[in-house]
Amino acid sequence: MGTRFLAAALAAAIVWYAWHWHSSPLSVWAMALRIFIWSFVAATIGKVVGILTFRRRAKRASAR
Repeated sequence: MGTRFLAAALAAAIVWYAWHWHSSPLSVWAMALRIFIWSFVAATIGKVVGILTFRRRAKRASAR
């Protein structure tokens, strides 16, 4: 799950910052840092979602 969230966030952030390249006062390094931060946050959220999904499925399977 973390990998999926990371890939989606990385692609979305790159597209977003590429689209707003000319209208943004940020430097290339500032944009790269923001892309890295958004990707890290998304991967962390994906990891948590994956853990919660696994726990839910494991609990459901043990109840049977």
